[in-house]
Amino acid sequence: MTIRHVGIYGHGLALQVSAALLHCHLRDSGVQVHAFNTQADSSVTVCEWDDTLLKLCQQLKSSPLEWLSRCNGGFSWGVHCDWLADDGFIGAALWGLNANQHEFEHGVLRLKAQQPARPVSDFSIAGQAARLGHFNLASRQQQQWADSMKFTVQCDASKLCELLTNYNKAQGVNQHNAADIELSSLRQSDSAPTIDLWINLTDSSAPPRQVTPASFTATPPQPVTTLLMHEEALEKRLWLGHHEFRYRLNSMPLSRLSATWQHNTVTIDLPALTAVVPPTTFLVASLEQLLQQWPAQAAAPANAAAYNTHMQRYSDELGTFNQALMPGNPPVMAEQLFADCARLPVMETDAVSRWQWFCLLCGKGIVPASTSIALANDPDSTILPLVEKVTAHINSTAKAMPAYSSFLQQFARAANTVGQ
Repeated sequence: MTIRHVGIYGHGLALQVSAALLHCHLRDSGVQVHAFNTQADSSVTVCEWDDTLLKLCQQLKSSPLEWLSRCNGGFSWGVHCDWLADDGFIGAALWGLNANQHEFEHGVLRLKAQQPARPVSDFSIAGQAARLGHFNLASRQQQQWADSMKFTVQCDASKLCELLTNYNKAQGVNQHNAADIELSSLRQSDSAPTIDLWINLTDSSAPPRQVTPASFTATPPQPVTTLLMHEEALEKRLWLGHHEFRYRLNSMPLSRLSATWQHNTVTIDLPALTAVVPPTTFLVASLEQLLQQWPAQAAAPANAAAYNTHMQRYSDELGTFNQALMPGNPPVMAEQLFADCARLPVMETDAVSRWQWFCLLCGKGIVPASTSIALANDPDSTILPLVEKVTAHINSTAKAMPAYSSFLQQFARAANTVGQ
């Protein structure tokens, strides 16, 4: 079946992101994208992004600076989990300074064996900057460190949704009001356009409940997100501008994200807020995988099978990470592998980075019985000074960054200059 009309059924930011991304990739192929807005309300006012937001801006030929400034954008180096050992920091950024330093983490483990109280975030630019409350973007002179300075973005979900809605209308995406109309009714409606492929955006989890802080504090904003356990309930704290938002997440277990293609419908189920990996990351990954399974614009069983296999693997890898993250769960295989020989799990998708796994496993207090065979013949007197040398560079880089509140002021001034 040739696909000429794609219908997206959902609401809010997820609907407009999906419409913008699919329209951008499919318009030159003559595919028309229709957005059916169910007008449902969301209890979450903050959305999180990793670098997929910057990639989306590039694809849509838009300015990330403008988007973030118009949507109260803020930045986070990662997540601090209060139940983990060490300092509980989990970030997606590279450890060390060079992506080719494959044995660096093994040197870190050798050092920690002698200094157990040393937090692993000492060996990460993002980790040290988060602890200091500093932030900066990688400059042109620091592009070789870009992977070491990865971050997530937080912004006002309603403002970004409005921005994308206006963008989609200007680009020719058909917007339909589908309030109180079930998808099954739209399929049978004579007045609705004939849709060849449906994208059904759902959220089967209970909505996160916003928690009002007991009292206002003058604490300056921090470039880190916080996860806390309160009597088996998980609370997530995020900064949006100079305001802190708190949400109670479903934690037993964490909500599972999924994407399945059956017949002429792709159903993407994702909550508005997740623990570590942003839901927008899963949404964009689901859509990009769909575009890869789009030969000759045809919907075929083989395409659907390939899509489902990949997304099931993606969801499983993310689910395994979340299982290891939450206290009280049975150990996962990755924990035993790390304990035996300091090996990180081999990931078939990019659902979770190796550095996020490294943070988590060290944060759980797992001490490997052995480290890299490649370093077996090198004594600590050779390895440890090299690790400390890299750490000194990391420390000086993090300390040289401005305080996060100062960075936000500089960012606002730069955005105003661009706007003028």
